Amino acid sequence: MVLGALMSPHDPWMVLADFRSYVEAQERVAQAWQDPSGWTRMSILNTASSGFFSTDRTMLEYNRDIWKLKPAG
Repeated sequence: MVLGALMSPHDPWMVLADFRSYVEAQERVAQAWQDPSGWTRMSILNTASSGFFSTDRTMLEYNRDIWKLKPAG
């Protein structure tokens, strides 16, 4: 059943369409993980470069548009 859904031309998520690139990316991750110092450096740089995290922005927008809550205190 699941395989049939993946093989369907109507797969809205196109799971198999880019599966090769997914596998290649996972191979690069496995390689990078073998270098703890490099992995730590990449992790720190990635976090530092993330900017305004999307869930923070989303929650602020929900409050602005839907909940309209005021800060406590």
